[in-house]
Amino acid sequence: MNLEYLLGIGADTDTVNRLLADEKGEGAADVAVEEIASIAPLLPPNTLKEAVETSWEKELVRVKDLIALAPFLDREALDRLAETAIVDDPEELVGIAPFVSGDALAEMVMREDNIEGTVDMEFLASMAPFLPKDMLLKLAEGIS
Repeated sequence: MNLEYLLGIGADTDTVNRLLADEKGEGAADVAVEEIASIAPLLPPNTLKEAVETSWEKELVRVKDLIALAPFLDREALDRLAETAIVDDPEELVGIAPFVSGDALAEMVMREDNIEGTVDMEFLASMAPFLPKDMLLKLAEGIS
């Protein structure tokens, strides 16, 4: 812990202040999803959802940020964000799987660039509890 954190003058404090100012109508918050993810536990659910949806309109969301936000957002919001989320590493899909619907997860998996060349038995086993049966069968067929 550093002195700035203890005094409440760090980057996270600034992010919270910008979001609260926006909520009070004192100015538009320009907060990135990554910043919101870092302070998600501190925000009321409605403020968090509005902030994420506002940021999402301006920038694409990465799955790693969705994982950080997942415990604090409802499934419907996560499914909407997952539709266009950028997958940097297919293993990230395992981290988001418990939080999104099976259909949303199946869409993320089926985006060819997300899993191209990465489907193996380990990946399949980790995704099995969360994917629809037909999707599992399709992925299993691709394993050589």
